[in-house]
Amino acid sequence: MPITKARIGRVIMYVKDHKGLSDWYCNTFGLKTLHVDDEARWVEVDMGRGVVLAFHGGGNKRTWTRPPQIMFEVADAEHAKASLEAAGTRMGKIGRWKHVVWCHGKDPEGNPFQITEKA
Repeated sequence: MPITKARIGRVIMYVKDHKGLSDWYCNTFGLKTLHVDDEARWVEVDMGRGVVLAFHGGGNKRTWTRPPQIMFEVADAEHAKASLEAAGTRMGKIGRWKHVVWCHGKDPEGNPFQITEKA
């Protein structure tokens, strides 16, 4: 039984150059850009079959070296975080930016994931 109902929203890659790398993927594999937010250093690309690949450009090396992660969309990030923690899942702090609330976690083998609520 799932702790919280979620669906895969995106796969996020943390990169140095969000525009340059997204352009490379689009030009190399014939993909289409869906959304660009330069303020957030964020580009979304349509991978087909409902899968979105997001490129998140960070301002420091710590961000660039993070592994890709699956982002699960949830209705209530705080509730999902509490449910996951109650089941023994390691979760980080709640983050907020504009209309998005998120929290990073680790699966039992240490792989990163993110839960995200879009207001």
